[in-house]
Amino acid sequence: MTHLFSQLTIKDITLRNRIGVSPMCQYSYTEGFSNDWQLVHLGARAVGGAGLIIAEATAVEARGRITPNDVSIWTDEQIEPLARMTKFVKSQGSVPGIQIAHAGRKASTMRPWDGGKPIPEGDARGWQVVGPSPLAFNDGFPVPQPLTIAEIQEIQQKFVQASQRALEAGFE
Repeated sequence: MTHLFSQLTIKDITLRNRIGVSPMCQYSYTEGFSNDWQLVHLGARAVGGAGLIIAEATAVEARGRITPNDVSIWTDEQIEPLARMTKFVKSQGSVPGIQIAHAGRKASTMRPWDGGKPIPEGDARGWQVVGPSPLAFNDGFPVPQPLTIAEIQEIQQKFVQASQRALEAGFE
């Protein structure tokens, strides 16, 4: 039987144990930039001994955020604040991972503690929701602007770019 506290090697990455912190949306950022909140939140889990720390859904483009308060990785300027956090996580013996994401039809909503509802049309905090089809996420959500094949391919490329930025920021 494998022990919870034994190392785990996956390809060229070795976790000090089999405890992983799954991504938890914190909705605590401005303009998509990582900040002290993320450093402390994830850093504390690394100090606590988890082998793997996965950063929350990190948007590949501005309109791919769930809320205006999501962390993001759509621009090179967002690398350094993320790198600050990954450096600390690594210094504590944990492996930093990242969940890159695009909210699609679930985008442009308020934070859960602000009601979690879609941001009303015309509200400056919101944006046009997009998706692969004109189907709303749920009742009360806007119908997304359907993406063309070319636009879907552009988003695919944004995932590639976000992956490259994630590696530059120190995610493994």
